[in-house]
Amino acid sequence: MAIFGAVAFGVKDDLAQLDLPLILRTGGAVAEPTKLFTKHRITKIISHQKTGNLFTFHRDRRGLNGLSWRNQVSHAPLPHGMVE
Repeated sequence: MAIFGAVAFGVKDDLAQLDLPLILRTGGAVAEPTKLFTKHRITKIISHQKTGNLFTFHRDRRGLNGLSWRNQVSHAPLPHGMVE
């Protein structure tokens, strides 16, 4: 956490120069984004496709709660949730 904190505060300073706040949240990987989507009435998410295992793929899908989700193709060796 100490390394992340140091990086985050560097980013925080850079964003402050642009009058943009850095907001860090802690909590569940499904619960926290769900709160954010509800609060800001987010209905669609576009993300960069990542590599990962089926656990993270299903976790991410659970967090959508009916939202539209589009993964942009990446240059990763295998798309997220797929096994060769």
